[in-house]
Amino acid sequence: MEVHYFAIFRILGSNTLPDNANRIDFVSIAEPKTATFLTTMPDEYCIHLDRKNGLVAKMFGLFALDSEAAKKDLPAKIDEARAERQKQNRDGVFLIVEGSYDSAALVLKSRADVDDFAATLDALRNEETRAKFRPIILGSIAALASVLSANATKRIRKVGDVIYLTELDTKKPIYNVNFQMHAVGMAIAAPPPADTIKKAKNRVSALLGNTSLMKISDLLVESLEMGTDDLRTFIAIWAALEVFINAMFDSLYRTKFFDRLGSELPEVAKQYVERLKALMKSRDRLGDKFRIIASMLNANEAETDIKLFSSIKRSRDKLFHPSDTRASAYPVQETQNLLLRYLAFHLEADTIRKN
Repeated sequence: MEVHYFAIFRILGSNTLPDNANRIDFVSIAEPKTATFLTTMPDEYCIHLDRKNGLVAKMFGLFALDSEAAKKDLPAKIDEARAERQKQNRDGVFLIVEGSYDSAALVLKSRADVDDFAATLDALRNEETRAKFRPIILGSIAALASVLSANATKRIRKVGDVIYLTELDTKKPIYNVNFQMHAVGMAIAAPPPADTIKKAKNRVSALLGNTSLMKISDLLVESLEMGTDDLRTFIAIWAALEVFINAMFDSLYRTKFFDRLGSELPEVAKQYVERLKALMKSRDRLGDKFRIIASMLNANEAETDIKLFSSIKRSRDKLFHPSDTRASAYPVQETQNLLLRYLAFHLEADTIRKN
């Protein structure tokens, strides 16, 4: 059995190809067998993607291709998927990745066939297949970005991808559908109390009015977006936490700490505090900054939070040691929660200060 992978990306920094070509072959590799090319006319290559999207639209929440009514309705769903793709991705340059690799025979659960293709449920994990082709995708996109003009938009949009199987004898495409549960298992939603909505409304203006807090918000939202892998999510949320600690300590809590320290001393000793403050300005470590912030905003739980921060930082530090293997899990949720708590503490304390 052969596993096939197709992905298409729109290169937003370019509208045409050299010499107005319709297609330019880009990079090919042998393992896994992959070919990439650029095109301004993607429709003829997207038949498998449109079929998959039509299947998903038709089968969402159930597997019903063995129904004659479902089979009859499927072509219309595929046409709708094609029209939506075309609407969302108009003229431009597209990078297409086509790859395949051999696989041992797979168990095809709930296989259902129509005339030209079939569908099956969870025959393989789509994320594992995507991972095989990720290096060539990243290399291709980075190389293309490096040759775009200085004023070109350095952005790409993933139009979509599809994974399908073919049997050696029939070559009939069999589209693999995954119904996935994320590691957290499920999300629990409940109507927020009215007072929390009011707090949120009040915090919006505080965030909008502070450049540093907006940078933190940007990184935080990036970490919350669905579809981003755990490593990139962790990098984004760690960056948000680091910006928060550095910006808030340097702009507010450092001064408050030394002011509080000096207030406990006789006047003759305050000169030493000022000398200490100047001496340490370039020597404050990130962990020490967080320790001060925690002691001022959440004194009762500061030691627990400091231990959690230290654990998160060790995970971050491992990213910069080439000898370390990639972690199986990153403390994404712990980092998000720690940042959100101290952001809330800071905004509440800021509201009290202003009132």
